[in-house]
Parts: sequence; structure tokens; C-alpha cells
Amino acid sequence: MVRQGKSCCLLVLFFLAAAICPASALEEIVAPRTFTFADRPNEFILENGQKLGPITVVYETYGKLDPNGNNGILLIHGMGGTAHAAGRHAPGGPLGWWDSLIGPGKPFDSDKYFIVSPQALAGGHRDNKPGTGTTGPHSTDPRTGKPYGMRFPVFTIRDMARVHMELLKHLGVRHLVLVSGVSMGGYQALEFICTFPDFADGAIPVVARGRSSAQHMANHLVRRMAIMNDPNWQNGDYYNTGRYPAVGMSIASITSASSYNNSPKWYENNLIAADPTKTPYDHFNSLFVLEGDLMKSALATAEKGIDANCYLYQSRALSTMNLGWKRGDYRRGWRASLADGLKEVNAAVLMMPSRTDGSVRPEFAAEIVDILRTLGKKAELHVIDSEKGHAGSSEYSQMIGPMKDFIQSLPGGRR
Repeated sequence: MVRQGKSCCLLVLFFLAAAICPASALEEIVAPRTFTFADRPNEFILENGQKLGPITVVYETYGKLDPNGNNGILLIHGMGGTAHAAGRHAPGGPLGWWDSLIGPGKPFDSDKYFIVSPQALAGGHRDNKPGTGTTGPHSTDPRTGKPYGMRFPVFTIRDMARVHMELLKHLGVRHLVLVSGVSMGGYQALEFICTFPDFADGAIPVVARGRSSAQHMANHLVRRMAIMNDPNWQNGDYYNTGRYPAVGMSIASITSASSYNNSPKWYENNLIAADPTKTPYDHFNSLFVLEGDLMKSALATAEKGIDANCYLYQSRALSTMNLGWKRGDYRRGWRASLADGLKEVNAAVLMMPSRTDGSVRPEFAAEIVDILRTLGKKAELHVIDSEKGHAGSSEYSQMIGPMKDFIQSLPGGRR
């Protein structure tokens, strides 16, 4: 059974917040919708063999689908993000997270393409803002009538990509011109073209990679430990208790921030005492500007951003990311395993890392491009010259030209 209707950040998402520009490229009011599938007994089978259903996906669309269903573009958000990629939900409301890239004349041209922006699995947000709510640990388990909590099945980036495909089929999209995304969305874009190699002409993964490094795993482990050791986490059963692991979420947010920017300027410009008459050298609780900004942002968003359990599950999916999983032999080494995943790719690929990204470093993107070219596939590398680290994904002036050129080089982009 299919149901469709109207649907109703943590500092780790600072790169998404930075992506919101003052001027809208898509001057229209948009409304999120929902699609529900995998009702029992026809649950969705996850990659680990566990079952999940029903699944409700929150999504937005821009532009119109052509009669053949071949002008689709799939855009995917980063960790903790929403389906709200462009336009506004109400006059004067916030713009979508990639609004400056979506709309007439922009790389993702809504006059030419049918653009689909879904929210990924585990999409619960504390403030229930429009564009959020895709099934996750916050959702009601039909077997118990209570929120899943940590009884929600473990899923992967590959499962996220497969859920996106179910939505595309429901919408009548038969072929994509492009799949693109930022950070976790870029991971899904890569996984999508490996899992469905003939479904898209091209992919533009932004600040993304094809496997999780040891540093990345360790960083995410610290974040999850911060949340799970907060007494208010209550083993994930904090729903309706009046207690929430806000401190743990704040620590996770602060921890992630330091890994996302490898620019000396970012540190140098912030290591200044907030009050020269009351400095950290004189008072224990006095903070540098950097420390104060991190704490203020983290505490302000912990209670209204992504749900803590949803954060944990998306974090786990990021840690297990590897295109070579089930496609290669780990004993041959990481690069060989990654190549076993990328050998499935038929789409052209444009990797767009940020020069100062301390988490998804440019060499990870270069590795993917090198492997694809070695395999005889079309791949390009454009390094965003940014001092913003992972938030280089908001340097639109550097991204628009290469994106347009790449899309126009695709079979479906010549329209």
C-alpha cells in the first residue's frame, strides 16, 4: 500500500547552515510531501538481512518530470539534514540548504530537470521542522506502539541509496541525469551509482569519499560515546521522559567541529581572548572566542536539531561506509576493495573536495578519481579552494562553473 500526502543543527551541520545564502535562486514556496512503502508483510530488506517497514520518506521536488521520466536529478543532504533543498516553506522563511545551486539558470536547473530532494533514513528532528521526519529510531514501532529507540535496525549508506530508489520509482523517474550530494549525501551519491550503475548519467559528490578512514571512525566513536554516556540518554529510551541528552549532543557537536576544518586561518582567527580584561590565562572559566563560539552554537542547537538516536544511527552508517563492502575481498587491501566497488560505475563522476577539509581530505576524492580513470571510466577532480574546511561546500562561486560544464557534458544534460 502506498500513501502520499503533505508532511505534517548541531554544529556538525555547520557546513549545511553555511550553505544558506541571502538570495534565493528558486523564488517559490515549496511544500514537503511524504511517501510510505514497505508495509508489513512486505517490509524492506536491509543489507544486513533485517527487515524494516513501513518506511515513510519526506521529500521535496522542484521542476517537472518529462513524459519519458528521464530528466531527473537526485540531490541528497548531509548528516542531520533535511529534504528542504531549495525555496522557502513560507514567505520570509529560511531557504533550502542548496538553494543557490537550484533554480532556473543554475546548475540544477528546475526549468530543465525534475529535481528530487529526499530526507535520508533516521530523519527525526527535535523541532519537527518541515522537511524532516523520515523513518528512524524516533518513529513508532508498529509491533509495540512505542518509539523504536535503539531497537531500530542498523542500516548503511547503501540502504539509504536503495530507499531513495524506491522514492524515484514511485515518482515515475526512469533515469537520472545526475545524482549529487554534500558530505553524507555525497557518500550516498557514490553508493547510488555503484548500486544502480545504469540509472544515472553522472554524479557530483561534494566533500565526500568512498570509504570511512580510521580517523573518521575514531571521531564518530567519540561523538557517539559522548551521547550514550549522558545519563539523560537512558539507553535510547528518553522519549516522553522529559529528559534529553543535550549535554552529550553538545559534546558530540564540538568534537566534530575540530575535525572538519584543517585551515590554519580558522584556528588563528579564533584563538583570541573574548574579553582582554578577563582572559583564560587569568580565570579558569574564561573562554577564547573559538571556545565560546563552539559552546554557544552547540548548546543552542542541541535541543532542536537532529534527534540524538537518529544522530547515532547516521553516525554509524557513516562509520561503516565502504563501496567495496560485499563487492570485494578486504584481504586485498582498502584500495583494491574500493576499486571492486567502483568497477560497477558507468556514470561519469566529478569529485569536489574542499582544500582545507580535515575530515574528508582532498586525497580521498583524488583516490576515487585515480581508481576510476585506471578502470577506464570518466572521472574529474575539482578541488574547492576554501578556508572553510568541510564548509567549502558553500563556496558557490567556485562550484557553479564546474558543475554546469560537467552536467552539460552528460547525455541528459544536452537539452
